[in-house]
Amino acid sequence: MAWNIFFKRQKQIFSTPALSDFDNLPLKFTYLYYKSIKKGNALPKFSDFDFSKLGTFERYCGIILHKPPQYFQYVELKERLISLYGKDLTGQTFETAYSGKNYEYVMDIYQKVCENDKPLYARNSWNTLIRTIGYYSLLLPFERNADGSRYIVTCITPSDLNIKYAKDWQDADDIKTLQEIADF
Repeated sequence: MAWNIFFKRQKQIFSTPALSDFDNLPLKFTYLYYKSIKKGNALPKFSDFDFSKLGTFERYCGIILHKPPQYFQYVELKERLISLYGKDLTGQTFETAYSGKNYEYVMDIYQKVCENDKPLYARNSWNTLIRTIGYYSLLLPFERNADGSRYIVTCITPSDLNIKYAKDWQDADDIKTLQEIADF
């Protein structure tokens, strides 16, 4: 029997997402707040982004520094992202934090945000018979600094909010099956 009868991969990327595209409240709320601090079509200033306005959703966020052309570094990760990653990546560049296909995927979506100067919402998950497994991410670009660098706020939530720690990803039997069958 074919594996796609049991689960279906959903890998979608939305540049300038519509509110109807969002699958969960933390990312939808963060996107609405981001839009509220924009002035017209210009990107907002990073200094105008107040994490405390996100309430408990702040814990799903991180701050990335981008320096052209392809330098990305974690400046800060909030508590829930550290738990989901299983370690604090603060201070690490993408080159040291990721490898192989994970590195290529992360670089690709961050490059799209920087090239288009638009928010990006991505779904990377599988719908199984019993639940959706994977994650949703929102990348929010800010105005460039005089030297061309900029900050990007990233917000990531698991599609199953019962997953709170990196260990939960590794312990899920259905995730192990998916990793054996498909490129994660």
